[in-house]
Amino acid sequence: MLFRKTLRAVLLGSGAATALAASPMLAAAGEIDDLKTQIDTLQSHLDQLEKQQAVTSDTKVAPADAVVGGDFPGSFKLPGSDTSVAIHGYTKVDFIYDFDASLGDSFVSTGIPGNSNAASRQDGAFRFHARQSRFSFETRTPTDWGQMKTYISLDFFGAAGSGRGNTSNAPRMREAYGVLGPVLAGQTWSNFDDVEDQPETLDFNGPQGASAGRQAQIRYTQVLGKFTLSGSLENPQAALSTTAAPAGAVTTGGTGLGAIGTTSPVSGVSVATMPDITARAQYTDTWGHLSLSGVLRRFALDNGGDPTNTAGPTTNLQKDQWAGGGIFSGTVNVGELLPVLGKDQAGFAGDFGRGIDRYFQLGSTPFGDGVITGFGSAAPQLFVNTNYGGFIWYQHFWTDQLRSTVAYGSQSTDWQGPVPNVAGAVAGNNAEVKRAQSIHANLIWSPVKAVNVGLEFMWGEDYYRNPPNVDLPGGNTGDAKRLMASMQYVF
Repeated sequence: MLFRKTLRAVLLGSGAATALAASPMLAAAGEIDDLKTQIDTLQSHLDQLEKQQAVTSDTKVAPADAVVGGDFPGSFKLPGSDTSVAIHGYTKVDFIYDFDASLGDSFVSTGIPGNSNAASRQDGAFRFHARQSRFSFETRTPTDWGQMKTYISLDFFGAAGSGRGNTSNAPRMREAYGVLGPVLAGQTWSNFDDVEDQPETLDFNGPQGASAGRQAQIRYTQVLGKFTLSGSLENPQAALSTTAAPAGAVTTGGTGLGAIGTTSPVSGVSVATMPDITARAQYTDTWGHLSLSGVLRRFALDNGGDPTNTAGPTTNLQKDQWAGGGIFSGTVNVGELLPVLGKDQAGFAGDFGRGIDRYFQLGSTPFGDGVITGFGSAAPQLFVNTNYGGFIWYQHFWTDQLRSTVAYGSQSTDWQGPVPNVAGAVAGNNAEVKRAQSIHANLIWSPVKAVNVGLEFMWGEDYYRNPPNVDLPGGNTGDAKRLMASMQYVF
């Protein structure tokens, strides 16, 4: 500023001095005009110098140890790094009241006790928890092959701790994957699932019939205009049940069911000889999207029989069953088609296949993908179940800050092999879950962008069927109702 003032004074002063010194000799008007032109030119040069100095003074060079903004929204770069990092997540607390038996921290309708079970006669239970709270890291790094992305997210639905009040809950890996170009590798949502069509619910699981599971995979994605095509090889772990009863037998009770593959496979019994193969095609437009996906699976049975091994089966049996299914799903931006409805949305999904229970978010425990009969004998059999279901939902915006979602979902399992009565079946508790359905209805208020406060009502029903299609004493159904309030703070 001092420089500009000094320079102006010098230029204008010198111009004035020149004019005074030359005044006795400048009689002609043309010479006076020339002097004015020179002064105007000097003033123009001065203005340009002032602008250049202003630009120079506004341009600041960041110190070498400074944290600077990253290459994507909400990210930053650490000193000396070309990797952009973002940290996101939320805290969420749920206040739960079950009108009937307590169903735990999420509304799993396939766990509803039958109406002859003692638990169905319990009158109400409270439960508060913050296990859905979430934490995620995302990075982007430029490479010679394009931008590399990594993503890791955790929640607290791991094993429940034994702290006072059972409030200590272990972190659980939800997703951990990397993307370079069209290739994704790691754990994330299955390519078989359409996670974009899931309704907004306060409940952690959402409606019955939803297919939304995360697993390790390698995926290739190609975008062709409005179409996105993707295929993957994914973890093939099966959810099979076992029974010691031989094929064709129907016992009168006391024969228990075990599970294979729900948490870890049993070596030498159920062998995954190929990965699950998925393919998906999605069309996206301003009005919403449509998705069609499929999965191919293979279940194998190998009892490890050896004629020279007297401690185990002497006859080697190897059997396999092909399985698979498909999902058709989508969303509609209703307000795009009918502007009077503003930001309203709707969505749907329909699933059908054999041995795809593992891909349902709320599987029909205990039977799952299928059953191995004659477990531990020399003549086991492998049967695969038929699974189908789906859901539909609508979201209405009362105001920009107030919205509601209503969702209905249902899923069914058709048992393909003979199933024995299991312990407790007469009480309507452990027999086959033939069909399960649920309803979610909520009201969510966002007073500011990063806060959601809501209230949700849930209803669920199980229909039990005890093979061979025998009605259970005291009835075949169980139902439950839940009211939940939630407060969520997003960062």
